[in-house]
Amino acid sequence: MIAQYNKLFLIISLVVVLFSIISPFIFGINLSGEFVGGSTTKFRLQTPQQTHTVEQNLLISGIKVDSLKLDKNLFTLRTPNSTDIERKKLFSVLEQKFVGVEIEEHLSFGPSVSTEIINKTIIALVIASFLIVIFISFAFKDTSKPISSSKYGIVSLIALFHDVIIPFGVFSVVGYFLDVSIDVLFVMAILATLGYSINDTIVIFDRIREKIKINKEKKIKEDFSDVIDYGVKKSFRRSMYTSLTTAIPLLLLALYVPTLKWFSFVLFIGVIAGTYSSLFLAPSVLLLWSKYTKNTKENEEEISELEKAEQRLKERLRE
Repeated sequence: MIAQYNKLFLIISLVVVLFSIISPFIFGINLSGEFVGGSTTKFRLQTPQQTHTVEQNLLISGIKVDSLKLDKNLFTLRTPNSTDIERKKLFSVLEQKFVGVEIEEHLSFGPSVSTEIINKTIIALVIASFLIVIFISFAFKDTSKPISSSKYGIVSLIALFHDVIIPFGVFSVVGYFLDVSIDVLFVMAILATLGYSINDTIVIFDRIREKIKINKEKKIKEDFSDVIDYGVKKSFRRSMYTSLTTAIPLLLLALYVPTLKWFSFVLFIGVIAGTYSSLFLAPSVLLLWSKYTKNTKENEEEISELEKAEQRLKERLRE
């Protein structure tokens, strides 16, 4: 299966990844206050109001508005300012303009806090990726043919990049049309996706290692493409069942639980992307790399034979 359709699987992944990389440049990235600084205020009004009416009243009173959302009479206001003076001014304007306003939550984030969150997020991803390569290289140390154990780790990283960039690209489009921002919950969903995806990929790689070990013990020569197909087929049903039982609850949470809506949505996209990368992308890249390694070795052997033939010819001419 992988040997027959590996180019198709790679093209599909390449197209989706390219779209996910380009989409933030087209649609932009809508970052929440945790990353760009500012404040978020959640409040309720006794009298139902439209968002444009509330926003207009705030702007007239000199309150800068980044975004204003309404969900079941709960307004979520984002402003670019996070000082105590600005907070008091906002509360005063809300109380003057709207009778019976109930302020439920107010969070402020300074630029230093947002920078620290971004830096720690990047460091966490780099460390996680580095440890993954080390772990897989060590775990597969007895699997050195037809490709080295470290390459299993590199292929896993390629799959992880695929699983991270796709939710990011999709969310940039969603953020543009639905005014949804990337927040700390988004980062948590991405990290959860990494753990889910790498687990699935390692299971498939372990089936491949298992087959290589069996062939080695029984002294059976089998094409690496057949070995990869064995690993995928052995894991296919388990991966699909696991993905379905994970994706369906996430979809239901995204549809019916507002507080977890976008966190569940990112995880849902991540699970779909992770299942695809584990079953189709990672094995396809592994097969392609093994073919390249094989061709390189054959070319080196051919060059070596030619050099030996030239050396023998020179020796004969000298005689």
